[in-house]
Amino acid sequence: MTQAVGPLLGREQDLAKLDALVRAGNVVVLYGPVGVGKTVLLHALARRARQRGIPCGLVRRTAALSDFTQALMHAYPRVATEGTQRQLRGRLRMAVERRPGLLLFDDLGRTGTAFKGAIRSVRGTGLGVLFAADVDEPRDHDRIRALGLSFHEIELRPLHGNSMRALLQSLLDDRVLAGTVTPEHLRALVAATNGLPGRAVDFADALVDAAAWRGGAPRIEWLRTGAVIRAAERYRQPVELV
Repeated sequence: MTQAVGPLLGREQDLAKLDALVRAGNVVVLYGPVGVGKTVLLHALARRARQRGIPCGLVRRTAALSDFTQALMHAYPRVATEGTQRQLRGRLRMAVERRPGLLLFDDLGRTGTAFKGAIRSVRGTGLGVLFAADVDEPRDHDRIRALGLSFHEIELRPLHGNSMRALLQSLLDDRVLAGTVTPEHLRALVAATNGLPGRAVDFADALVDAAAWRGGAPRIEWLRTGAVIRAAERYRQPVELV
């Protein structure tokens, strides 16, 4: 297997496991903290599916029945859209039965009865469904489980050690930085990521700016705080600098 590069470094086994599960027609919830790399994996799965000619739809946020319909329309763009929404979903259902594909749902929120009913309606068709959910504390996990959407749960854990070091180094190598990252700086930056690839990407992006440096060294706490704020804004969550 060719080693992944960039944000997929260290996630090769996770990607292979998810790929096998969804292509087998399972419903899966991928969960983990904000910034751990769930969205990157969803996009990697979508690329794999399209390269293989497998119908695939991906939506950025997940809550309403319209999100389900949108994902199906992305996966089966040749289905006629005229008529009522019920008629459209009926034609999409027939397209699924003819050629099962994958639906990938990012940022799983509180779903209504209609959405859950739609997911149940495609079980047994061979359609693979993957939800990505932010779980930063136990109550988040309880909320996701209460939705009753998944047969399989996969926890995406933070990266540590050599995997995170290699990921951060590859990200830094791809950018023209405003300073020189020494081995000591790299160790401090790796520790400040808390194993979150999304934070490593934020660090690398910020270090191209001279404002991210002081006295020839990266401003570690400034970078860390900025990454937490950006993650909170991106996912509409309260900021907790812990």
